[in-house]
Amino acid sequence: MIHPQMKLRRNPGVAPVVLLALMSAFIMGCDGGGTSEDPALRQVVGSAGRGGDPASALVWQAVLADWPKQGNLSVLYGEPAIQARFENWMDGARPLVVPPEEIHATLDKIEVFNDRLIILNGGWGAIPDPKSVRAMSVRGLRKTLWADVRRAAADGDADRATDLLVVMAGLPRVSHAYDGSVRGLLGTVSACDSLGWAMNNVAEKDTGLDDAQKARVRAALGWLDDEAPFGEADPETDPRRVAVLGEYERVSLPNLMKARTRLCD
Repeated sequence: MIHPQMKLRRNPGVAPVVLLALMSAFIMGCDGGGTSEDPALRQVVGSAGRGGDPASALVWQAVLADWPKQGNLSVLYGEPAIQARFENWMDGARPLVVPPEEIHATLDKIEVFNDRLIILNGGWGAIPDPKSVRAMSVRGLRKTLWADVRRAAADGDADRATDLLVVMAGLPRVSHAYDGSVRGLLGTVSACDSLGWAMNNVAEKDTGLDDAQKARVRAALGWLDDEAPFGEADPETDPRRVAVLGEYERVSLPNLMKARTRLCD
């Protein structure tokens, strides 16, 4: 069972700060003589990281292997002025609007890249050759997908928004199966946060998902209802993992549940 302290709730606005602090603590812990015996380095994979299918896993692996050059926004921007316009449009503190013409070319490239995952129709699987994929790709893909969702929501494209949310629902599973350490768990929780933001974007713009589309999103998010999707940890022997899982339970999960209800009910 999850440690009782993980059931507390807190202000979701400080989630990124808390996760950053947890990451800093993890890094300092590793620098302080972490070895293979360090429980934070153990691979603990919960129900969300189990299952999937080999064929879909190969596609995810190929896409993630290509991400540094084909899906990395830092590469796709091309020039600082485009990056500035893009990041301004992505700012979650601003109302979501139709993207300015200057960033259409970047978004078009993102769409082509993401289409390779959309065709899986929710399929996913554990990366068969983890060494072929860089950790930064697993962490960075969430923004590539989220940007595409924002465009679809702003354009009122319910079909594409649904397709992308289904893909984003699979990313935490792929991320968790890829790296079950505490460092990997931090990236997985961040993918969950981005998924929640994406669902809220679609709901805020009243994109108009029909019943079948809502059912697809709900089915892809079924793992959210598992008791311990990202595993369990002993607070005495694995405190850093307990801290990250606790942050997920207190902040990320409630936000995801609210976003799912808002979008699909």
